Amino acid sequence: MWGRDGVIGKCFSPLLEWRAIATDVRGGELPCGHYIAEEAPEALLEHALPFLRDGHDHD
Repeated sequence: MWGRDGVIGKCFSPLLEWRAIATDVRGGELPCGHYIAEEAPEALLEHALPFLRDGHDHD
C-alpha cells in the first residue's frame, strides 16, 4: 500500500518493483499521503488484515 498523495506511486511502479523480490504481492494506493497508518488507518486495515489472514494461519 502507498499513499495516493505521496511520491511512491508518482515515482515508481510499486507492484512491479515488489514483484521482483516477493511472490505474493497485492496492493494499491490509499487516499492519503506518506503516513498511511496515521492518515487512513481504516483503509489500511481494510486491505492489510485480509492479506495477513489469507493462508497464513500458523496454528
